[in-house]
Amino acid sequence: MENLINANTVAPLKTIPLPSGKPDVMPFDYSLLPPQIADFVRDTVKRQQCPPDFVAVSALSALSAVLGNKVWIHPKQFDDWKIIPNLWSIIVAPPSSMKTPSIKAALQPLKTIENGFKEQYEEEQMQYKTDSIFAKISLQAAEAEAKKRLRDKKAQEKELEAKELIASANADEADVPVLKRIIINDTTVEKLGDLLAQNENGLFLVRDEVSGWLAKLAKEEYQADRAFYLECFDGDATFKVDRIMRGTIIIEHCTLSLLGGIQPSKLAPLVKGAVSGQSDDGLIQRLQLAVWPDTKKAWKWVDQEPNSLAYQNYTAQFNKLHNYKPENKAHRFDNNAQQLFIDWMEEIQLKARDIDTSDIMSSYLLKLPKTITAIALIFHIILNDTGEASSQSINTIGAKATAMALDWADYLISHFNRICSWASNSYIEAAKLIVRRRKKLPVPLKARDITNTGWAGMGSTKEIYDALELLVDHNYLIEQQSVVGSNGGRPSRMFYWSSAVEDM
Repeated sequence: MENLINANTVAPLKTIPLPSGKPDVMPFDYSLLPPQIADFVRDTVKRQQCPPDFVAVSALSALSAVLGNKVWIHPKQFDDWKIIPNLWSIIVAPPSSMKTPSIKAALQPLKTIENGFKEQYEEEQMQYKTDSIFAKISLQAAEAEAKKRLRDKKAQEKELEAKELIASANADEADVPVLKRIIINDTTVEKLGDLLAQNENGLFLVRDEVSGWLAKLAKEEYQADRAFYLECFDGDATFKVDRIMRGTIIIEHCTLSLLGGIQPSKLAPLVKGAVSGQSDDGLIQRLQLAVWPDTKKAWKWVDQEPNSLAYQNYTAQFNKLHNYKPENKAHRFDNNAQQLFIDWMEEIQLKARDIDTSDIMSSYLLKLPKTITAIALIFHIILNDTGEASSQSINTIGAKATAMALDWADYLISHFNRICSWASNSYIEAAKLIVRRRKKLPVPLKARDITNTGWAGMGSTKEIYDALELLVDHNYLIEQQSVVGSNGGRPSRMFYWSSAVEDM
């Protein structure tokens, strides 16, 4: 039995349902994906019993990383506006929501490609050892011959011949093999620059828990790192890194795809910083494939073999994008697809400029065309959607791939709207957590008692008081203030559970 305030002095109360702190989101629809991808997602979701959003977004992000900057799309017919199909994605969910297994399953074909890189690297290492020995012997022989010719001091042409011998021998020096990469997990920005220079197609930053990375970039001493990552979002920036010991490293294409998971409690302060303007440089808005689905309440035992055909078809799409090397790397919409994109573009631009649209949402919407056109390009290659016959280019994206990509817009906007709401409504979820864990709290209850628990999602002292006041307004708690003593001071605020929670 919980400690309740005296029932004789307080009239019986009924609790009022707490409001929802999260706006509704569009559920994931498998029609958003080509069947080659949808079948794999459906099979994985059935076996893991996770939201389909987790696997779908992870799969799409991984596919974009494989494609990298080897091709691009011009969204306009005549303009030189150019978009690289790299995607930045984030999965928002509480702990133990199957985020990590979902990401792991979706990225398996990508790791198979990297295993191929490793095997190739090992072969090149063996060849390098042989070539290095040969080059060393060749150089020693050239040096000996050069010395022999230089002994004849009467012939001036002997010096030129000796230099040519040495230069020819040096040309035989073997290039040091480089291990190709796609996935990176934890690296300094300096090392990232090196890796991007070595892997011209781009890299894929994958973090099971991306909150640490985002929190680090929010610190003042890491603002240069933050600026570099922002450069990598567009995927086509050229960046020069000057180092005293290593000279200048030129990164021709700063192409970075990104995928990570994060807990709602860790996301709240980051969103609040963007809303308040403290860290509003567009980093949060660049997380375009940001999804926060409702987690499943039901669960049942499922033990079945993976659908091998679905996985084979899924893996084949990675191989297709990995080997995709068209003669003309530029892609454009066909006439029908172009009109679809124009109509959507006009709608999204007006929505972004509406006075009722928040600044953070407006910034997100203005970056959405890059994401939608990138998805259209990926789907075009997967579906072989060649569009109408065109004399301009064989790489013409048709209406089918474009319409599928545009369907992602409303879905993604609904999820980002939920994320934006977290800046002002996180105290509602904090209030619900207080109710669920009320038996672990003392009676009477003070704000500092909650602070001392260290529970994730509680936020600042002000947010805790907002949560407590919400519970008072909805008849969960009754507030009393302590009597001020003779020494003065401010009265403390104490909270008792009302009689309405006795039957909960």
